[in-house]
Amino acid sequence: MIKEYLFSYDQTLEFDYDMFDHSPNTSENRRYLVSNISDSNSEIYAPEINFYLDNSVDTDSQKINNIKKLYQARSTAIDYDQTIEFSIPIGKTITIVSDEERPDLNQTLSDLGFIITSLAPADITTIQGHIGKLSISLISPTDPLNITAEQIIWFNAPEDTIAISGLYDPEQSDLESVIDEVTANCGDYTYSNGIKYNVSNCLQTKKRAPICHSCADICPTNGIIQQGENHELVFSDIDCIGCGKCISICPSGALTYIQMPLIAFKEICLFYKEHIALLFPKRMCLDQLELRLEKDVLPFPIDNIDLLDESNVMTLLQTTGRPIILYTDDISDTSKNIFRIINDIYQKKYNRPAIFICKDTGEIEQASKNAAPFENGTFQLDAVGLRKRETFSVRVAHLVQNDDLGAITTGPHIHYGNITLNQETCTLCLSCVDTCNTGALTAHPEDNTLRFNPSICTQCGHCENVCPEADCLHLVPDTLSLNAGYFMDNIIARDELFKCIECGTPFAPAKSVSKIIEMMTPVFADNPLKLRALRCCTDC
Repeated sequence: MIKEYLFSYDQTLEFDYDMFDHSPNTSENRRYLVSNISDSNSEIYAPEINFYLDNSVDTDSQKINNIKKLYQARSTAIDYDQTIEFSIPIGKTITIVSDEERPDLNQTLSDLGFIITSLAPADITTIQGHIGKLSISLISPTDPLNITAEQIIWFNAPEDTIAISGLYDPEQSDLESVIDEVTANCGDYTYSNGIKYNVSNCLQTKKRAPICHSCADICPTNGIIQQGENHELVFSDIDCIGCGKCISICPSGALTYIQMPLIAFKEICLFYKEHIALLFPKRMCLDQLELRLEKDVLPFPIDNIDLLDESNVMTLLQTTGRPIILYTDDISDTSKNIFRIINDIYQKKYNRPAIFICKDTGEIEQASKNAAPFENGTFQLDAVGLRKRETFSVRVAHLVQNDDLGAITTGPHIHYGNITLNQETCTLCLSCVDTCNTGALTAHPEDNTLRFNPSICTQCGHCENVCPEADCLHLVPDTLSLNAGYFMDNIIARDELFKCIECGTPFAPAKSVSKIIEMMTPVFADNPLKLRALRCCTDC
């Protein structure tokens, strides 16, 4: 039988699981899926396993059961991983950009086999492309002049060039590290697809105005840029560094992380049911951490904290029914905003926070002592195909139920809110419905109503921009109400249908027809037949 998991530990634990191999010394040529040994022949090294064993106060029987969960959580992530690896050849042509000569650097790179071109910053107008295919436009008295490079070392590079992959500034790190990196890049340079883009959910592409471009604004590289007159988003896998900032800030859920989509995250959360998740980015070193992990605390590694949006966090909270302990030495403003919003919601409901953000072992120990279960805090959401806002809406609605917990403030990065609509001026033209691609605004022909669900509105403003009526529809930004009405479709406008004067068939909202008649009467004043036609259905 081929064993998926390799487990080796210097203390005796009585395992009876057939899936584990406990004898790595006799299996040197065997490849494993997950291992707790760093130098083993495995797909995934899981340092959280030894960290848990070394620090948890759980009993041996609890540890045995929980170790199995940690292994299965890791393999579940692999099962759902949709990444595809690509590669391009990188040769040894390099350009050095500097205001002064760099003979030592030139000699070092030459000894390493590089072909070098040297330029002064003043000679360069623009740089485009990515690692392996960089195009440098030079100032020329006659025709435009371009040269190509596979990598660039630019001393004191302008800020707007730092996002270019394959361009390195030694002043931002150190020259020795840059030399090591450009050398390591040579040969087959591999990269993978990091995010999946659903254009139908996007608030930016193919809209009248470029209202939402948060992902492009926050991207630290050229992984996402706006392009063309319509400001359409363009994605570059080779430039993406997998930081996750675009995922958490995307208001509509148009971007998802390919390595761990929401369905995978939900499945992994099930292994933490009735446990306290100690969430941490994988870059954090656990090997040297020594602390007391209270009962039922289980480590939960994730590539980057910024990959989690508010729906992910609520999924983890309501699967475990316990608070989350987050261990990180760095947290983005967007993630801070997400955690603050959720903590405010839980503070209103339970008078205590849901997420403890910790930066050292002392804070982790204190948080694990205070992480008591939430009363009726678990909720399994089985609906398939819900988008980001819908998932968050259903989960918070379950938490609130019939209570009225007041309201919380959102923003500046994550926005929830409401709209106001003047029923006197609204003609039910439904322009707002046509432009809303989150489903917050919907038309209901069965009773000729316009309905609005505030909880899935992204506050993008498209509806306000397209509304043809003066003083009709306005946003009420950054207030999330914690009552049942906020999380359902509410009727905000209603009208009677206008009946065709020839056949009596209802064919359009009365206010819309009345407005058209009012506008066109002066134009058709000398043509009674056309005036009558305004009151007729298309068939008549």
